[in-house]
Amino acid sequence: LIVEDEPLIASGISCCLEELGHKTVGIASTGKEALEMAPALKPDLILMDINIPDLDGIIVMERLSKVISVPCIFLTGYSDQDLIRRASRVNSYGYLIKPVDVNDLNAAINIAIQRSKEMHEKERSLIQSRQALEDRKIVERAKGILMDQYEMQETQAMRFLQKKSRESNRKLPEVAKEIVEFE
Repeated sequence: LIVEDEPLIASGISCCLEELGHKTVGIASTGKEALEMAPALKPDLILMDINIPDLDGIIVMERLSKVISVPCIFLTGYSDQDLIRRASRVNSYGYLIKPVDVNDLNAAINIAIQRSKEMHEKERSLIQSRQALEDRKIVERAKGILMDQYEMQETQAMRFLQKKSRESNRKLPEVAKEIVEFE
């Protein structure tokens, strides 16, 4: 998604993207348009001008980051340190000063997409790790209940849970949760 209020510049960026093998899914010329288009279009990347009508591009990205997770490369004519600091606080994966060279754009896009993939993979891994920890806690609680109420050894309690899991064709944490909830 290109967010640029100058039609000629937006068209030029779009041509550069096509030349690089990418597809432009939309062009927004205001902050409000970008806020509407991005969630609907779900782009892989946003190329955002900072100085656009309605809202500046940094504010747009702050708002978008609450709705969707999409990397952004800021394309702007300003190299002001305050803008760079503000841009670094949002989902920014690059900051290029206009006019943008096609080679610089290509490098920034490739790096942004790769970093975004890595970030999503880390997030997914973190979610899986948290779930595994929660599953482990519930299994341990169920084993403790079985050990206390039925005077089982830990290995016996675990075998019991595994057997129930196999017999009911359900995952071990589901069986353990049922025991904990029953208790």
